Amino acid sequence: MCPSPGEQVAVIVQCAGAEEWYVLTGSPGAVAEGGLEDYHDRVLSAVEQGNEAVAPT
Repeated sequence: MCPSPGEQVAVIVQCAGAEEWYVLTGSPGAVAEGGLEDYHDRVLSAVEQGNEAVAPT
């Protein structure tokens, strides 16, 4: 089941080859009107930029 816009989702990431999982600062976050796929793209962008990535709002 995919969350609807406005519903909260947890953002948990894992570095390739690592065993640990990390919750991004700002998680859980609300899914925007663009839907879960748009939110996922924004999370990927934040993580790729590094610098203490924060879950999109």
